[in-house]
Amino acid sequence: MTTDSTKVCSLCEQPYEGYGNNPSPLTDRLGGFDRCCDDCNEELVVPVRARLMEIRELRKKAVPR
Repeated sequence: MTTDSTKVCSLCEQPYEGYGNNPSPLTDRLGGFDRCCDDCNEELVVPVRARLMEIRELRKKAVPR
């Protein structure tokens, strides 16, 4: 059961309290209104975003414009 201040993480499906975090790019369900808990954000979302930034930088260097 969840209360108004407790939500369910869209990644691990565990309850969390507070505002939550944007789980993109890992999920974009519900038209972008997904939220994830702090643990999933730190362990999953942030590393994926960092890796995507690295890939974009490598592509910029590899493809001259």
